[in-house]
Amino acid sequence: MTYRETFNELKKDVSTVGNWVLALLLAACIVGMTALNPMEDRRAEWAQSTAAQDAIKTEAARARFERAAGQMCGNASFTEVDATTVRCTPRKGPAPAGAELQVAEVAP
Repeated sequence: MTYRETFNELKKDVSTVGNWVLALLLAACIVGMTALNPMEDRRAEWAQSTAAQDAIKTEAARARFERAAGQMCGNASFTEVDATTVRCTPRKGPAPAGAELQVAEVAP
């Protein structure tokens, strides 16, 4: 075996060992980073986000209810009797005493 062949064989062995050492160092760095800085607990942020989404949906449903009630009452104002019923009253002039002008069912 010549000097050149021996050098090439040694070079292959060194590069293989070097790759293993580099891989082990990289793995050690990853393990060390996760040990020093573990993943954060984001459950509180998730709950806050869910609460915000629920509030947005509630407001959107309320806006749809008011829009539908306004369309059903036309030019009259409305007051909410319960979750699905509105009472329309005229905006101008006195309302008849004790009379409901219109009762409409509005799906929320």
